[in-house]
Amino acid sequence: MAEEFSIQTLLSSREMTLRDIVCRGTCRHRSAEECVSTTHLVFPYRGTYVRHVGQDNAVADANQLMLFNHGEGYRVSHPISGGDASLSLALEGLPLYRYQLRCRLARALDLLHEYDDLSALALDLGFSTHSHFSAAFRQLYGRTPAEMQRALRPR
Repeated sequence: MAEEFSIQTLLSSREMTLRDIVCRGTCRHRSAEECVSTTHLVFPYRGTYVRHVGQDNAVADANQLMLFNHGEGYRVSHPISGGDASLSLALEGLPLYRYQLRCRLARALDLLHEYDDLSALALDLGFSTHSHFSAAFRQLYGRTPAEMQRALRPR
């Protein structure tokens, strides 16, 4: 008999792992309780399954996002035959808010050359104030956005 799951690692780094997970869906009852060791963002792209957390049930189907929290027990069932497939992004030892912050700061680094007004850049990236943006940027890159902008400009 073929394996129930096929898991392929698509990308792996120190901070995250992206996997393609395909389930045949032959097991129709609720699985035994499982628990993830890191936060996972799961993007179903084929089929349907149900995630059960306590008394709450969430239907996972294409074009939705499921959040599997670190340490939170869950069960999975397959109410519809045909199996399912998802991309799973595991954030290794990094809280979700910090991962999102790093993504915004990486985008800031990419856009520095397009902005003269760094307060506008901060607001466009969702920071509440220029000082919050500048402090987070400096903590990650070792320089303020203004210092980095000057260093990147051609002379």
